[in-house]
Amino acid sequence: MTESSLTSRLQEFIGALDHEDDTLFNSEGEVKLSVLAPEFGPLTRAQVRASGAIRRIAEPEPVADGIDTTDEQTALENLAEAARQVDLAKGTERLCSTRLIRARAAVAKALADFISGQPQRNAADVHRENVARQQARKLAIANGEIEAPVTALPEFRSAVDQQAYFSKGGSVNGGKHNAFRRGGSPMKLPSQR
Repeated sequence: MTESSLTSRLQEFIGALDHEDDTLFNSEGEVKLSVLAPEFGPLTRAQVRASGAIRRIAEPEPVADGIDTTDEQTALENLAEAARQVDLAKGTERLCSTRLIRARAAVAKALADFISGQPQRNAADVHRENVARQQARKLAIANGEIEAPVTALPEFRSAVDQQAYFSKGGSVNGGKHNAFRRGGSPMKLPSQR
């Protein structure tokens, strides 16, 4: 079979196919080789392309004059309004973020001004203030301006416990005060042993 006769036969065969049937054509609009194989035998894609026969899909009918296009106009107007709303929202977002940045800057400046207005103190200054406060409290107690705090003595279960608590003797088991002077823990009372 000559090349020209093959081309003309391909054109006739492809022209006779149902061009609306998607199973006969690939995504590029060319006839599938599997459709041509029973009629023509094995063919190459180049031979089919050389025939120039392609899929023909019916053109949509032209729109007649006088058809109401208000739906399309309404859709376009709605789309334009939506675009305006998006632009408005973007502008509002930028304005709010600018105001937030300014507000944060004002708070930071106020905090920095407050901190810089306070005297800088170190540990020695704090210690001096605490000592002065304690001395003023002791002086007020001595002058009778305020009452001295009353610390309740522990209730002892026995006289032995009381003697052991207040003992300042030199025994190995010395009293509470001796235990603290040695750096240890306070001794246990006899009732706690």
